[in-house]
Amino acid sequence: FETGRHSLNRSDIPLGLELMLEGINMYEQIHQVIHPEVAAAYNQYAVAMHQLVRLRIQQLQAEGKENEDLNLDISTAIKLQRQAIIAAERTLGIHHAETISFYYNLAMLENLQGNAETALRLLKHVLALWDVVYGPDHPELPSILVGGFHG
Repeated sequence: FETGRHSLNRSDIPLGLELMLEGINMYEQIHQVIHPEVAAAYNQYAVAMHQLVRLRIQQLQAEGKENEDLNLDISTAIKLQRQAIIAAERTLGIHHAETISFYYNLAMLENLQGNAETALRLLKHVLALWDVVYGPDHPELPSILVGGFHG
């Protein structure tokens, strides 16, 4: 898994993503699917994909090629992020900070995939959980509201 992350840092994206998926497979074999470390690995893959997609979109915009294919599989990241949420809810609880952040990350991925309605529904869920856990006046709330969605 770490070798995959290092490959991504060296801009070897296909190898990095493949190695991360192999690492996830190893985590699943060692811990089973419903385990906090497996959930964290799913989430790390999804976050890495989110960052890669954002970078690719910026590159294409700079080159004036906004309508070009991204050549990145967001659907796998969405699937893994959904699995991360299930595992986190079962092992950490629905009101755990990590579970809430996993929902937030899924909302960001859904938005990148073009599923704005789903993304907004997820973000509404994040805010409801946030309100229960931290209250409506928590100082980080503006960061979530502002940092959320980018066109």
